[in-house]
Amino acid sequence: MVNQEVDTTGCGIATFANACSISSFEHARGWMLDRSFCKQNEFVTIPQMKSALELWTGKTITQHNSISSLSDEAVLFVEYEKGTSYRHWVYYKNGIYFDPLPWYSQGVSTIAYKVTRLLNIHS
Repeated sequence: MVNQEVDTTGCGIATFANACSISSFEHARGWMLDRSFCKQNEFVTIPQMKSALELWTGKTITQHNSISSLSDEAVLFVEYEKGTSYRHWVYYKNGIYFDPLPWYSQGVSTIAYKVTRLLNIHS
């Protein structure tokens, strides 16, 4: 599992790396920066994530607003702290959530975040 390097930024890059089986944060960051899928501050928007996933994987990516639309594999854009504008990216596959925050080393079966958008990855 790839983790973001600091707890305040980089979650989109690390989540992209996990979804695409890229082994390092640095490789994913370089690839995304070279193609303008993120900014120098490592912030990744929903459209940037969708486009990056489509280009890297060659798969169809569909955007949804509800967790009820979750497929077997997805990238989730979540509300990090209830009632704030802080957002966070999390990777989901086959019932396991992979949170890229530095203190997580493996996936978990539940998350406490509110999902605001999700990008389903279709085979």
